Amino acid sequence: MAEPARATITCEQVTALLIDYVAGDLDPTTSLVLEQHVQNCPDCIAFLRTYRESIRLTRTLRYEDIPGELQDRVHAVLRQKLTDESR
Repeated sequence: MAEPARATITCEQVTALLIDYVAGDLDPTTSLVLEQHVQNCPDCIAFLRTYRESIRLTRTLRYEDIPGELQDRVHAVLRQKLTDESR
């Protein structure tokens, strides 16, 4: 009996799905395909590790630790995005 064909996924698709994968929001089939790809792709392994570490580090930030200039720039970008979406 022939082995069933495995679904494939590209590195670009993995990158696009990471937010949902890390949050546990992917369906089981898509998660499995992503995990199979990551197991065999050093670049995606490194990217996933970096992504998880970035999330971990940002959770340790306190608002008071963020420089005022950066806070102002982030607020400006968010205000602009809200303005663009309301049009």
